[in-house]
Amino acid sequence: ADEPVEARSAPVGAVERVARFRAHASREAFTLATRFAAVQLDLPIMRSVQRETAPEAGSEHLAEFLIGDLVAPLPDIGEDSFAFHPGVREELLACGTRSTTERAFQKTVEILAPLGGPAHTLVGGSVARGPVPDFEATAENLRFHELEYAVRQALSGAHLPRARQLGLFLAGHGNGTHMVVSADRRETSRSGQPNVGDSSGGSGTVNSAEASDRDKMPPGREPSPASPPVLSGIAEGVGGGRGSRTVTTTVAPDARDEGAPADTVGSHGAAVRPAVWGNIPPRNQVFTGRRELLENLDRGLRGGMTAVLPHTLHGMGGVGKSQLALEYVYRHAAEFDIVWWISAERPTQVVKALVELAQRLGLPVGGEAITAVPAVLEALRTGIPHQKWLLVFDNAESPESIQEYFPGGPGGPAGSILVTSRNPQWNTLAHPLEVDVFERDESVQLLQRRNPDLSTADALRLADVLGDLPLAVEQASAWRAETGMPVDEYLRLFEEKRVELMTVSRPALYEETVATAWNVSLDYLERKSAAALQLLQVCAYFAPEPIARSIFSATAVDPIAPELDLALTDPLRLGRAIREINRYSLAKIDHRTNSIQMHRLVQAVLIARMTEEQRVRMRHGAHMLLAGNAPKNPQDPDHWPRYGELYPHVVVSQAVDSPSRRARQMVFGFAEYLYWWGDHEGARSFAQRTYEQWRDAYGDADPQTVMLGRHLRSVLWVMGRYTESADLSAHLLAVLERDTDADSVEELLRVKGQVASDLRAQGDFRGALAIDQEVYDRAVHVCGVDDPETLRHAHNLGVSLRANGEYQRALTLDTDTWQRKREMYGEQSLSALLTESSIAYNRRELGEYLTSARLLQSVVEKYRQSVGESNPFTQRAIARLGVALRKAGDHQGAAELTGYARRTLTERYGAHSPDALQAALNLSVDLRQLGDLQEAYKLGERTRTLYVETFGADHPHAMAASLNLAITLRLLSRVEAARELNDAAFAYCVERLGEFHPSTLVCRANLASDLFALGEVAAALAMDEVTVEAAERVLGPDHPTSLVIKTNLAADLRAVGRREEAETKHREALEGLVERLGAEHPACTQTQEWRRANCDLEPSPL
Repeated sequence: ADEPVEARSAPVGAVERVARFRAHASREAFTLATRFAAVQLDLPIMRSVQRETAPEAGSEHLAEFLIGDLVAPLPDIGEDSFAFHPGVREELLACGTRSTTERAFQKTVEILAPLGGPAHTLVGGSVARGPVPDFEATAENLRFHELEYAVRQALSGAHLPRARQLGLFLAGHGNGTHMVVSADRRETSRSGQPNVGDSSGGSGTVNSAEASDRDKMPPGREPSPASPPVLSGIAEGVGGGRGSRTVTTTVAPDARDEGAPADTVGSHGAAVRPAVWGNIPPRNQVFTGRRELLENLDRGLRGGMTAVLPHTLHGMGGVGKSQLALEYVYRHAAEFDIVWWISAERPTQVVKALVELAQRLGLPVGGEAITAVPAVLEALRTGIPHQKWLLVFDNAESPESIQEYFPGGPGGPAGSILVTSRNPQWNTLAHPLEVDVFERDESVQLLQRRNPDLSTADALRLADVLGDLPLAVEQASAWRAETGMPVDEYLRLFEEKRVELMTVSRPALYEETVATAWNVSLDYLERKSAAALQLLQVCAYFAPEPIARSIFSATAVDPIAPELDLALTDPLRLGRAIREINRYSLAKIDHRTNSIQMHRLVQAVLIARMTEEQRVRMRHGAHMLLAGNAPKNPQDPDHWPRYGELYPHVVVSQAVDSPSRRARQMVFGFAEYLYWWGDHEGARSFAQRTYEQWRDAYGDADPQTVMLGRHLRSVLWVMGRYTESADLSAHLLAVLERDTDADSVEELLRVKGQVASDLRAQGDFRGALAIDQEVYDRAVHVCGVDDPETLRHAHNLGVSLRANGEYQRALTLDTDTWQRKREMYGEQSLSALLTESSIAYNRRELGEYLTSARLLQSVVEKYRQSVGESNPFTQRAIARLGVALRKAGDHQGAAELTGYARRTLTERYGAHSPDALQAALNLSVDLRQLGDLQEAYKLGERTRTLYVETFGADHPHAMAASLNLAITLRLLSRVEAARELNDAAFAYCVERLGEFHPSTLVCRANLASDLFALGEVAAALAMDEVTVEAAERVLGPDHPTSLVIKTNLAADLRAVGRREEAETKHREALEGLVERLGAEHPACTQTQEWRRANCDLEPSPL
């Protein structure tokens, strides 16, 4: 016979290494890997960075990283030094966030700087400029330069000039000297240049997402070097009728990959896995039977579909729906490019899983739900970058709650959706497949797999009493395998427990079977390990989702139970308790993710057997453990994964019911997280439900209730639900004015500030200004001028000053506020950038267009560096920059930026959001300036309609939309229609804003142009004379708006025969415009040609 051929490992590429590590590593280990990508891999540095940037990770996670096939030792440097395999550092940097990458790199600099060398030159700032100092090209120095090059390439933006200098430096010194082990040979690592051309197995295909992503990049910007093209091996002929697929292959010599089914293992021992494989629970190693169900499911999913329709596994709890879906996934994994498992009990969990998938696909979005979810659904719908995908929505409730998260649309990629649910409603909306209890021979097979000594007759007796319910059969099988108890003794105990259960209540038959089987085991556990039982009792109040073991490493603030309290402070005791739970299969212990998970039926059994006092105590213990593990900053994207992990447990444990102020503060933190994460509807629903509950329980004057109410109002405001927002803030104000004491003054001022913004949304700019001025003055008196609360209210006062046309006052206040914020928070803090953007807005309205544009370009770049391209702060600044460019004369550049911002903001918030509306209105003006009058009219008319729908016809922003639309109508020779709009807008401005508000002046100037076009030259002259005088008084004689209205006046004078006066006015205006704007500005060209000027209007931000 031929001897077996030993499997040989093919060279493994960087993408595959990282994907494989991410699939198998714990969350903490992968987080560490992304941090270590930005550091020099010396053990002391790694430990220091771990303590500072990933304190939740332990030594075991560091070890997991070191043995995870990402790095190799560098014995020539030192026994504690390592290097990444080629391209791995770049892949990991692409998975990290800007802020954590900068922190980790800066920590490396701080540690190495005292030793001299290149790190010494970077102390005091992470953005170094100029040429790279010519240090001696030692291996150690080149190591640091290679690291710095990779980090700066990933950070991009202001870091790229330095990265280019480093690239030249490294090229001049051989690009490094250290060696790393790659596969079964040694090769030179060229750090900073991903090895996309190496022999990584199979033919390489570039991720087609890159080309499509370029269409979404802002004008003038290329995709970040931190997002390299993704290469995958192509597996030929795997899986039959689903066509060609992109897959990742991993090699396990002499053994198949853990959990991989036999039919997904290649002929050379390579276990074939999808390119994207995520959140998949460990495979059930004792899965038994279900052959017919698996075959029927596979036939259904292979059926030719022209649209993605879900296939549903439905049935009662405990029959093995999730296990059946999981087994299908493992058996057919090689047939898909993407397999993604989604815990679907709550919409927020679905959103979290889709955000993670967007990040895994490398889509050009951040970690915010509001942008990531639409992006990933579109990527799945179009099949870019992967055609074949399978989404598993596990344990879905009602169809309405998750249908919106199904990628839809006819045609397209061959995607599949599998849903498991106890809800029979799915039968009418999907292709149903009912999952029932085991066949009797399947029960016998499972019992005998763990108990080979069990006779068929005894197995039949056990299966009969257990009702063939898979959950109960598995439990009984594990119990007997561990204890060796004779079948007759087990049946006697089982009957005793059944009778005991019936005396309390009569559950459904399958519930009775589960409860009886589990009570046999729980009684035994109670005698053997009280700590283990108490741990299960606490876990009974968590969600039936994985519970990170790290939750139990933080001691609860209040004692729970004596034995459990000891275990929570002693890792050895805790480990023993978890082992006892695992021995008797009382919960699923996943060592890969270091988590514990309990079935909902088992949780119900545990709760039912507790006394009322125990229930109260264990639920409170769950709340305290959650509070002790909750992050403290919901605005920090780095904390969002932890919030998302804990959120289901907060909901299921009913933490909102807890009277503990600590627990309530935790709940408030989760309400804020949902908002900052971008799940606005989830944030509203959670905050609304909690606020109403707290108000009923503690009264509407309770401080934590008021705080949550204020947060709810902010969410309603952002969602455009202005009436509800105003009603709530008015109610909160009445409560605080009735019950205010010295401790709640700050809360009162914040709520008053919200009332002012509600008035702005209603168009009452003057009323808003009065309140904002009062709030600011009081904050200065109570808190002092430098207090963060005062600076918050100073910024809001600036908003109201701008809305009322008081730009010089706003500039003075904003400049002072910005300087104080810069000193307090730093120049690139979001708070300082927000006010710096307001300064640029003020300067634009004061006619300093070029200064405004330059300042906004700087602000946009700072936002990009701080929060990324897709963040709403960045997009708002880009939209403002577009307006400044138009005012400065760059109409094409303005249209490109404004169009980009409009697309992004509309995708993020919807067409009715104030930011999207403002961008759309400005784009219509840009199109008009470029001469595309028809498109300008269509967009202007649609935007005006949306403004009326959002704010009502009687609002300054709707008026501004009418005014801009009227200009386009006049240019299209629809002068009467233009005059009708301008007449109404002018009357509105005079009444609501005042005769000398800048918007009123602009409206009057445009109305005069309507009169001129209609031949009413004398009326136009009279109106322009009044407008010029008012504009020079309000804006100043040198303001560009005053000057262009003056050119219109010159045209009026010329038309009525007053040519000498007209020439004088015209010359004065032209000279002023050339001086302010430059001779090449379109307004100057237009004036030279004696063409009338049109004055557009941008709505003031609310």
